[in-house]
Amino acid sequence: MKINERIEQDSWFIKDLELCQLRLIKDELVWFVLIPKIEEAVELTDLSIEDQQQVLKEVNFVASKLKLHHTYDKLNVASIGNIVSQLHIHIVARLKTDRVWPGVIWGNKSQSQSLLSNDDVQKWIEIFK
Repeated sequence: MKINERIEQDSWFIKDLELCQLRLIKDELVWFVLIPKIEEAVELTDLSIEDQQQVLKEVNFVASKLKLHHTYDKLNVASIGNIVSQLHIHIVARLKTDRVWPGVIWGNKSQSQSLLSNDDVQKWIEIFK
């Protein structure tokens, strides 16, 4: 399955899950995306009920890892897709001290290309092994 070019450029590959590819957005926030490996899926409702349930299981899997390995004030989970239509689900660990709190993070990407180090990325790869 082909991942949208913008998602590929803006993120690092972390792991292939049963249904989704897990990627970490290049941002100072701990911001993951799950991309279902279903060709031409745009909306969550484009997936079968079984695949929708699997996506939710994978969201819960990511959330459980975040809860164990990262401190946050609120976990945002959303699928928007106004810019990139390929179905992808954002999972963002928000802090009351982040750059746009309490506003929405969508459309407010960090001005830095990446504030996460290679060590940070490797840490998340290890956590999700």
